Amino acid sequence: MLFGFVLSRSLSNLIGALYPAFKSFQALKSAGEDDDKQWLTYWSVYAFVITFECFFEWLIYWIPFYFEAKIIFLVWLIFNVNTKFGGAHFVYSCYIEPFLESREKVIDEILNQMGLSFLDLSSKKVTTTEQTTESNKDK
Repeated sequence: MLFGFVLSRSLSNLIGALYPAFKSFQALKSAGEDDDKQWLTYWSVYAFVITFECFFEWLIYWIPFYFEAKIIFLVWLIFNVNTKFGGAHFVYSCYIEPFLESREKVIDEILNQMGLSFLDLSSKKVTTTEQTTESNKDK
């Protein structure tokens, strides 16, 4: 390993999580929604990378320069986050989105069966918005 296992893994976590977290913070404060979508796309790809690592951690330790390659991959995801032809947008639109779209109903069913549907706060958000709108009409 070029930097050593601990340093390479720590560096990949810093690059993959801290910098994007700060940029996401800034995106949420900005008026536009384009940067929000860009960073949500990044986090979706990052979630798949982390999940992959969880399941194949035993194999990853045997791959030379894995974390150095991961650092380059993460920089590519971040660096090209503002274009529609590279980085996170490319990985998401070519691999993750088609995978999830073809399995969306099945995944929703599984989540409901597992009792995890309470994690979906979007229906509660609509209810809250509707209540606010109705209360404003009453005034």
